[in-house]
Amino acid sequence: MTYPGVERAQQNPDERDEPDAAEQQSAHWRADPLPTPDTVLLGRSAECSRALDLLHRRNVRLLTLTGPGGIGKTRVALAIAETARTQEDHVYFVELATVTDPALLPDAIVGALGLREQGNRDPLDLIVESADERRLLLVLDSFEHLPKARQTLSILLFRSPHLRVLVTSRSPLRISGERALPIHPLGVPS
Repeated sequence: MTYPGVERAQQNPDERDEPDAAEQQSAHWRADPLPTPDTVLLGRSAECSRALDLLHRRNVRLLTLTGPGGIGKTRVALAIAETARTQEDHVYFVELATVTDPALLPDAIVGALGLREQGNRDPLDLIVESADERRLLLVLDSFEHLPKARQTLSILLFRSPHLRVLVTSRSPLRISGERALPIHPLGVPS
């Protein structure tokens, strides 16, 4: 995937022109790869297809993969994100397992997006501004650790009409407009 400004940065410094407006506007985005899974995804093609179908619907902006711990929600989310990356402008993975304070959700997203701090600007404002610049899919992993951050996520979705969010959680978030997709245990062959 090519990001604006990356090719220009690899040119000889003497050959560079002044950055144009589009490059200046996108300069705070960095190409951040998705985490590399340790395992091959088996037996989850139906869930992945269903999730991608839901994410392509205009009325689905928040999709939550639900299920017990260890069931494979993160692995399924990564497969969905990898496929969506070919269809979305930007897909970013935000690991929330180590975030303990719900007030830090915006900071975790800002960090994953690679946005630069801009003085005392509210991190939520930075996310909203950035999400308005391009299509963006955020993958928020392990949201069950931050149940009180649901309101912040709801505000973010309200303020960013082009933003789509894929969440993994042990249970639905119960936010307006949410679609939940249960991830069930894999069947045992007979």
